[in-house]
Amino acid sequence: NSMNSIHKLLINTFGIKKQKIETENEGIYRLELRLKEKLNKNQKEVALEINEVKNKAYSILNYKKKDINYINLENSYNTILDKIRNNKAQKKEKLQSEKLLKQQERIQKKIDKIIKEFSFENECDVDTLFFNKYDKNLKDEILSVQYPKVYITDIELKNSISGIDIAKRIRSVDWDSEIIFVTSHDGMFEQVHRNLLEVFEFIEKFQDFEKRLKRDLKIIYNKKVDKKILKVIGKKVNVELYMKNITYIMREKEDRKVVIHTNNDVEFRVNSTLAEIKEQLDSRFVQTHKSCIINKDYIVSKNYSKGYVDLSTGLRLFCLSRNFKDEVER
Repeated sequence: NSMNSIHKLLINTFGIKKQKIETENEGIYRLELRLKEKLNKNQKEVALEINEVKNKAYSILNYKKKDINYINLENSYNTILDKIRNNKAQKKEKLQSEKLLKQQERIQKKIDKIIKEFSFENECDVDTLFFNKYDKNLKDEILSVQYPKVYITDIELKNSISGIDIAKRIRSVDWDSEIIFVTSHDGMFEQVHRNLLEVFEFIEKFQDFEKRLKRDLKIIYNKKVDKKILKVIGKKVNVELYMKNITYIMREKEDRKVVIHTNNDVEFRVNSTLAEIKEQLDSRFVQTHKSCIINKDYIVSKNYSKGYVDLSTGLRLFCLSRNFKDEVER
């Protein structure tokens, strides 16, 4: 009995421990499950967070990509627009250049025709040279100052150099030749450069161009080869002057004498009448007032409303009457 009791006691004791172990094992298992669940849950949360970060990152990248695409598109548009504008500007510049070239060719033909007619009418030989740009040939021609010339040039040229620049280069070595500008600039521009460069004339392209050029060539020709002399025989002194050097002739009110003014500021007082002197003068002289005769070669401008004439010598003579306008403008 004692052995049986001990045996039962041992079984019961081990049974309790076994049950306890099993219970503990079950607890551990459940704890393990809970931990796994929690770990899975945490993994899902982490995964969600990672996905969220990825989505945000992709959104940012896509936004930037869109910005980049927009910028590229805008740059492409601006590039195309610039090309269109440049093409338009180049086309416009080309058309203007072609228009200017055709205009210059027409004017050259007119000038050539006028010079040939002038040469024939005056029985003189004229060498005509045409230049379309400032090159070595033109430079050599300017530097050759063996004989006086007449330069006829447009102010606005198609090259980088202008007609004014060419005139300055001419005047740097040659003050005997004459310069005629073909222009469309205003009077103030003409006045400034006329004095600075001793420009003979400014002729407007589309206003009596042929008529004015023929007149100017005639005046220049007479001035260069002119040997006509005005002779005034007085009681005591005889006066002989080249007509080309006479600027104007004035009758004074005080002593009724006639005073002959020259381009070197020398005066000659003679006992003669204005009418007697006028009979000897040629067509370059015009009577502008009842007491004044002026050499047209020296007239720069006229103002009938204020009654004065400006001369290339810098003088302003208040002796312009409307009564003599027909003769002056003839």
